[in-house]
Amino acid sequence: LLGSVAPRRLPCTLVATTRTCELWALPGTIVLPGATGLPVWGFGTSVAGPALVPGPVIRANAGETLEIVLHNEIPGQEVSLAFPGHEGTIPDMAGVPAGGLTTYTFGVPAAGTFLYEAGLTSGGGRQVAMGLVGPLIVDAVPAPTDPEVVLVLSQIDPSLNINPANFDMNDYRPKYWLINGQAYPDTGWIDVVDGTTVLMRYLNLGTDHHTLGLL
Repeated sequence: LLGSVAPRRLPCTLVATTRTCELWALPGTIVLPGATGLPVWGFGTSVAGPALVPGPVIRANAGETLEIVLHNEIPGQEVSLAFPGHEGTIPDMAGVPAGGLTTYTFGVPAAGTFLYEAGLTSGGGRQVAMGLVGPLIVDAVPAPTDPEVVLVLSQIDPSLNINPANFDMNDYRPKYWLINGQAYPDTGWIDVVDGTTVLMRYLNLGTDHHTLGLL
């Protein structure tokens, strides 16, 4: 299987049934075949970065309350968060300005594989295309014991990343298709023992639809 570099996990603190996670929106760069140092906006685990594409895995247990503290360090951008598939979150249309922070609190009653992404500000769609998106996993209790693989599919149009402020999103045409932030031929392998049952979590975080084939 291609895509061996698993997304990093976001450190969180659990008190009673409330899990608090601090997430940073950051500018950064990514290395792709033929495009070293391509600018991105990504989520990170600290103000020191790096900006990760995809963002780190936010992980909780079913029945908990998630408290996500968003720090925005992207100059000139108001950034909010959206959590598709979860009720009880009020859409944040304003976001937090650069240098600020805000907190999102909601329950995660059901296990499953979800995502989080830049929210419904005026620049939210552009921010998602720049890399502000990541996986949100809610584990059943007790959690599965099978080996697990998280595969996050996304895409990049370098023309947007080079000039995000002035790029016309109507001209968005991806040139790179990524698995866990890597593009072919830089994707690696996932090694498992013959006969092993593997829990595969598969998220498509781009605008194009893709399917996976297992051989």
